[in-house]
Amino acid sequence: MATFHGQTVDLHEDFEDALGVGWSTTDNDNNIDVNAAAAKYAGSSGFLGNLNGDSPGGEDFFIGYDLGSTQDNLSIGMWVMMPSSGSNYLFDFFGHTQSPTSMGTYISKLYMHKDGATYAFRMRGTGFLTSIVVDPDTWYWLTALSQRNDTITYSVYNTSETLVDTQSGTGLDNASCDAVVLGCDTATDQDIDYYADDFVADWTDATYPLLGWPTGEPPALTGNPVVKIMLQMDQFNGGTLN
Repeated sequence: MATFHGQTVDLHEDFEDALGVGWSTTDNDNNIDVNAAAAKYAGSSGFLGNLNGDSPGGEDFFIGYDLGSTQDNLSIGMWVMMPSSGSNYLFDFFGHTQSPTSMGTYISKLYMHKDGATYAFRMRGTGFLTSIVVDPDTWYWLTALSQRNDTITYSVYNTSETLVDTQSGTGLDNASCDAVVLGCDTATDQDIDYYADDFVADWTDATYPLLGWPTGEPPALTGNPVVKIMLQMDQFNGGTLN
């Protein structure tokens, strides 16, 4: 377990040093840099994925984390920046999958999409959800809820912590999904970099949304608020209630 801005999560990877215990890397063509200074949102480095066009039949590069057991419900969040470079593209960059080394079998995946002058994030379960349009070369906090054969949802926030949009659909009914994967397995002949930072995941409670900034609020008073206020005032004045 870890704590991220006051939220209890099962996993937090900040990409500041070597990947933590539990991560595996599949990268035969040097497409990944997990400590890239150019890819940072916070700290000194972040995750860089490079679709270098050397494998037009299909890119295959991943960092994957084995969740230890089947998890039908999963909540994730991360800072992400999509590129303005390249012509039209649609490629996956995250998956709730059966294997930490593949996106082939999944409950849901997240995509980056460029169509002319329009840039968007997309989520896929039983089908593609409605796109959320964003600006390229701009950081966004993306959070998603993946649920087997149930509602999947994703939301995008800007750096002012303002919600851009939320869309929902249905996750695929694939069993034994016990991994999260960052990378790409989409065919391309383009040279494109994309960035991510501060990846968090929660499967114990699948709390949604996980946010990329402090979210704590003062605890609400319970019981009789008048009595509590009297107690607090009396303690401040050093008196004793009879």
